[in-house]
Amino acid sequence: MAGPDLLTKLKMVLDFEKRTLRWGDSEVEMKERGAVTDTNALQLLYEMIQESPVSKAAEEQQAKILDADYSKIEMSEHVKSLGHLNADQKSELLQALKNYPTLFGGGLGKLNIEPIRLELKEGAKPYNTKPFNTACV
Repeated sequence: MAGPDLLTKLKMVLDFEKRTLRWGDSEVEMKERGAVTDTNALQLLYEMIQESPVSKAAEEQQAKILDADYSKIEMSEHVKSLGHLNADQKSELLQALKNYPTLFGGGLGKLNIEPIRLELKEGAKPYNTKPFNTACV
């Protein structure tokens, strides 16, 4: 499934209550699970998704985020290097960064909460799967 950032950028709306997908002036009904049974068609759809430029762009964006350098930087020097900002904007940005050192001090930080315990229903079998994005509607 496409991520909410991509759906928002494309102005695409997934309405699970009405079971429709709307994109611009077009609207189509969502298919019921199992509606497509032709294995050749399913294989073709799978290959189209895997080779999709949109999927490749999303994967590249994810790789950039995961490969980003989160080490601490000298904020004053970095802000000075931002050629697209004027002096007032640079000053305002630097002040905002300095006001929140915990957020902009480098590193990913640590979530400081109590450990979570998940209670399973009797007979339930847990399984592990690849995480996926859900659309924000």
